[in-house]
Amino acid sequence: MSWLKLAIGMLFFGLATATSRRNVPPERVDTFRTIAAFQEVVAISTSTNDTSFKCLSAIRTEYDPEAKTATYVWRLRGQGGTERRNVTFTITAGTTPNQANYIVDADNTTVYTGYTHYTDFQNCLITTIT
Repeated sequence: MSWLKLAIGMLFFGLATATSRRNVPPERVDTFRTIAAFQEVVAISTSTNDTSFKCLSAIRTEYDPEAKTATYVWRLRGQGGTERRNVTFTITAGTTPNQANYIVDADNTTVYTGYTHYTDFQNCLITTIT
């Protein structure tokens, strides 16, 4: 019987000291720490069905951790017999650690905003760019 009281006591102690994660905001991923981890990237999925954006590869050509800038060159494969082409993404820091600004092919008139949602800093990175 004493083991039952001990087990119930441990259960109540565990419940009383447990903290709820419901009201704790998720930790934000530092985009530039992620950029430092990935010299080369491959896009395996997109939110659209545009096949020209599937299985893309890119290489980081510039990275300045102090200035928080980076450049990746994406190699778009040719569709329907068209020639492959390179697209340059210049990345600068956003207003939060998980946010970054993306400029495509040095066109400063259109700045895209990206959010890094998840990374394991080795094999996987999930980002949205709007």
